[in-house]
Amino acid sequence: MKVQRKSAIAYLFRNFWQLVLVSLPAAVLLGFFVTPSDEITFMQSLARGELTLENYFGAYANAYSALRLVNNWWVIIISFVLVCFTFSVLIVKIDRHMRVGEMVAFPLKRSFALFPLILAYVFIWFLASEIANFVGIGLMYIFKFINNVGAVVSIGVVSDFLANMFVTGLFFRLIITIPLKVSENYRLNIALSYSARCSAGHKGILWGLTFGYVLGRYAVMCLGYLLMPFNLDVLVYALAYLFCIAYIPCLSYKLYHDTVGGERRDISEIIFY
Repeated sequence: MKVQRKSAIAYLFRNFWQLVLVSLPAAVLLGFFVTPSDEITFMQSLARGELTLENYFGAYANAYSALRLVNNWWVIIISFVLVCFTFSVLIVKIDRHMRVGEMVAFPLKRSFALFPLILAYVFIWFLASEIANFVGIGLMYIFKFINNVGAVVSIGVVSDFLANMFVTGLFFRLIITIPLKVSENYRLNIALSYSARCSAGHKGILWGLTFGYVLGRYAVMCLGYLLMPFNLDVLVYALAYLFCIAYIPCLSYKLYHDTVGGERRDISEIIFY
């Protein structure tokens, strides 16, 4: 007799099609229109020596701030709404499955009811991410008196990396906020506070996730750059988005049940003859 594993990745693969098919439209849309191509272009310009003291600041701001989203703003809004609704559907499906043992295919009524909360929550983290991006831009502006493009850009890139590490770490520290809000019906401020306290027991896992996400993003960007001549970079970005969209709700509910959520009803015992 073998008990099914409780890890988030095991849960994702056990319910692969139920979760991935819901996540696929948002992942494809993001893979086409929300990519690190501007960052890659900036790094290429830096490597070729095309950046000067007159143009490097504007080029960096266009690559690393919300300015990169202006050209396709309407697609970005559609993508944002679709991602939030996708998270709403996944959260409702996973919440019911782990509490009751039943996964509904498309729980639209509860998903629409949850949508405003997810929309606000995701928007807050989007703003936090953009503020983190402006840390690098601000430091570059402060140190623009240095007459060395490479040195100033290095300051911006390193500070951007550290700021995003901080925001990512904070996100994972508060990752069970939504399960606490949805399953326990806590007020949002109480759910945030309780999530921070509960996450203290998972510091090793959360630090690993933080480094894994940030470094994984750079790895995906490099792989996309290498596959760009073959027009396969969009596929890489879409697969990365697909994994993140499907995996993050699984992880949040796994950690929630590990700390305060009680027994999971989706786990069964498998008998091998």
